[in-house]
Amino acid sequence: KEKMTSTNTSRESDLSDEQSQSTDDWFNSLLSNRADLGRPKPEVNEAYRKTERANVKNIEKSRTMQIKTVRRALVGNVVIAVSKMAAFLHSGSSAMLSEFIH
Repeated sequence: KEKMTSTNTSRESDLSDEQSQSTDDWFNSLLSNRADLGRPKPEVNEAYRKTERANVKNIEKSRTMQIKTVRRALVGNVVIAVSKMAAFLHSGSSAMLSEFIH
């Protein structure tokens, strides 16, 4: 049993050393190329700006449509309220007065 344990431990340490070495190599390659990290190329910046401009235009269009929709809804509700008030004045129905107030 002791031989198996020592063999397993040496295998695990070998794997750990290999993983550590590959991680170190990866990290060192990042450090050697750090001039390229975090600095997008000019064409990427231009594409980003173009997308942002398009997004702003879409947001402005969406807000305009929302404002129009809300205004139309308010006008419709006012028309309905005026109609109910006119119905109350014409008929004297308390139900129409209640609907107008509601």
